[in-house]
Amino acid sequence: MKDLTDIGMMGISAKEELAKQGIEIDDILYGSAELNLNTLNLLYLLERHYSTLLEGRFLDLFCGNGLLLQAMVKEAPGLELYGVDGNPQATEAARMVCPTAKLAEKICPPLPYEANFFHIVHGNKIMDYADTQRGLGNPFPETFSFLELSAEIYRVILPRGIYVPCDDLLPRELVILNSQGFLQQEKSGRMLFEKR
Repeated sequence: MKDLTDIGMMGISAKEELAKQGIEIDDILYGSAELNLNTLNLLYLLERHYSTLLEGRFLDLFCGNGLLLQAMVKEAPGLELYGVDGNPQATEAARMVCPTAKLAEKICPPLPYEANFFHIVHGNKIMDYADTQRGLGNPFPETFSFLELSAEIYRVILPRGIYVPCDDLLPRELVILNSQGFLQQEKSGRMLFEKR
């Protein structure tokens, strides 16, 4: 496979380059419509350790085409589902696959929600766009401040609510989350952050 780290700099979109190689970008960024391993792990984590939160509000941050939200409708029907994404095409796709979710088209931060609102926030590949990832092969031209976004995630989560990142985090990102007031935990082999 061709190295994609400099494709954005050459004026070629990563999606176009991957399509030439027979790879659809949705296969990489969002998985399939079936329950993928990430979704199964998230559901197991929630059912095993946070079953009381499965009757609350769930935000899929950078929800993409909404396939996780679609899976959550079936697998966790007690959740009130929300999604936010800055890509209008992704948000429209999410509306089609999960019409019951409350979706917002927004490049964030700030998040368009009131304080202490969500029981669960799931970060869907958000680190691809973080300033802390700049220089690590991040081809995306628009980035956000991870410090600002982590403060926003903390703001919108209810006390004892959880933030479950889908990404591997760098040590400096872990320091930022812990300094915001999150309690870092590992449950069922997955890292998560509980609001104190």
